[in-house]
Amino acid sequence: AEYMGGILEHLTMESVLAFARDLPRLMFYCEPPSNFTATNVKDVPDYIGRAIPHFIFLIVLEFIVSRITGTKLYRLNDTLMSISLGIFMLLLQTLYGFIMVNIYCYVYENYKILDVPANTIGGFIAILAGVDCGYYWFHRFAHEIHFMWAAHSVHHSGEDYNLATALRQGAIQGITSWIFYIPLCLLFNPAALIAHNKLNTLYQYWIHTSVVGRLGPLEYILNTASHHRLHHKPPGNCNYAGVLIIWDRMFGTFVAESDRQDYYGLATQYSTFDPVWANLEHYKRIYSNIRTGNSTIWTLLTIPFRRRVHHKLVFEPLALFKPLPQPAESLWTIPRVAKRVKYDGKDATAHHPLLQVYVTLHFVLNLVVLLTILDKKKSMPYIELVYHVMFASLSLSCVGRLCDSFHSGKYIETFRVILFGGLVRHFNTLAAPDTLVGHPMMPLVALIAMVSWGVVAVVLTMCHPCSTPSAPPQESDKKQKSS
Repeated sequence: AEYMGGILEHLTMESVLAFARDLPRLMFYCEPPSNFTATNVKDVPDYIGRAIPHFIFLIVLEFIVSRITGTKLYRLNDTLMSISLGIFMLLLQTLYGFIMVNIYCYVYENYKILDVPANTIGGFIAILAGVDCGYYWFHRFAHEIHFMWAAHSVHHSGEDYNLATALRQGAIQGITSWIFYIPLCLLFNPAALIAHNKLNTLYQYWIHTSVVGRLGPLEYILNTASHHRLHHKPPGNCNYAGVLIIWDRMFGTFVAESDRQDYYGLATQYSTFDPVWANLEHYKRIYSNIRTGNSTIWTLLTIPFRRRVHHKLVFEPLALFKPLPQPAESLWTIPRVAKRVKYDGKDATAHHPLLQVYVTLHFVLNLVVLLTILDKKKSMPYIELVYHVMFASLSLSCVGRLCDSFHSGKYIETFRVILFGGLVRHFNTLAAPDTLVGHPMMPLVALIAMVSWGVVAVVLTMCHPCSTPSAPPQESDKKQKSS
């Protein structure tokens, strides 16, 4: 209530104009070079936080377009998992993100060669290109090496290609990506590096859309929705660019889109909407493929570092001048029929209206909790931050399990609701109103959660006493290798 009240209080004409001004700056990398004046990483603007309203606005806009055109781009369960994966990533980054920032600062302060100003046009272009080239190589290696793919495959798990899919991010991907930007710390202030890294990420939001076709000459230079759709089509080992597609064209990993197909996700798709489990799924797959009798300790230790994709080392600058292949059909036509059956839950309970309302409301509550944690993380004791992140992660897992099926999530959700009530009682007993769960309103929230879950559990148990599969398990595409 306090959070929504704050939004309404600041909803003025000035804030609306600021929203419109920020849209191109944040989402299309149009921030003026003169704004990159921060020299301390603590002074870097919170671009990601500022972009959250734009995420929501553009998702609603794309949804409206899909309804007008008669195409189904969004499903509730898939959309909730996409946003949940983004929330889970941001939650975990509050626990480890400062480590990479400290490494950047250490390298810059002790080994810098030059100090290129980031607030000039030349410095802006140089660091934009440097960050994007670093992202290209990180992204390429994330597809080649198993342990990096384990973190990145989460992003490729969405079978619906829409703007919400852009929010699917591996929770531990940041642990492997930072090293590719270390060379830039020899030339640029870490504050500028972090700012451009965030804007690079935000630019990639809009390219996760099905409503934009080919964009003429821009396709030669920029990464676009057309290029990125090929990256999300199994097996997806191409078009690794973040902002500039020139890296793929020079380094031999570019593939042009020739036709439109509703075929996205992994070659062997997940069978759950649980965002926490999704971050562990690939490890299960690579180790389940090992024959226990023939495996050695060396095999078990080295398999995460083995290659799953082999790209040839190519450097062809002249490829930038080659014309792009012409598509066989218009790339502005949105496919209406999926190429394969999409995972949509384990049984009929996943689509019960009462359960969907319950899941949606608790998902919104999780989103508010995330925003509160991001707002208070600098003033919150680390141990308090840890248990807030752990409980929020458990809540996201419950939302995903209930999207799979009432029977898949009923026990863990019952545990979560009881745990929530216990934590609220504990912190209210300690008179700790400064903590999130110790807020004076939390006892009422806990009571409502218990009663609402009790009603949902009773109704669905009576209507669906046992699990009944709604559809036979889907088969993987025989022509694609398992991810």
